[in-house]
Amino acid sequence: MNLFVYGTLRKKDIRSSFLENSKYLGEFVTQPKYSLYNLGSFPAITKDGDTAIIGEVYEIADADTLRQIDLIEGHPNFYTRLPIDLDFAQSKEIVNNFSQTDIDCEAYFLLSRDMNNYEKIITGDWFSVPSPF
Repeated sequence: MNLFVYGTLRKKDIRSSFLENSKYLGEFVTQPKYSLYNLGSFPAITKDGDTAIIGEVYEIADADTLRQIDLIEGHPNFYTRLPIDLDFAQSKEIVNNFSQTDIDCEAYFLLSRDMNNYEKIITGDWFSVPSPF
């Protein structure tokens, strides 16, 4: 199972250690049909929008790692893990000669929440937001 991470699970962020035993496939960009929001100390993406989200893809090989990440992300009660569409033409890395149909990814989405009170990150990159710490 491949997981697209866009926030605190990315390399050099506070929860990246949870992916230490997973295979890093590279930095990728989504299709421009999502929105990224700043919730304070972490981000959220929604399915409505016109922003390409920047993140990393990891191959999660064991069920324990996925269970642990699901718990961290509050899946399925806070975030919901669903398929996400990558934009291979805009992605910086495509490793091991993957083609567009070779990488199916999921990501954590915030579905049923009013986002009007949150800042939209128009760059699509959580790392473009100054750290709250």
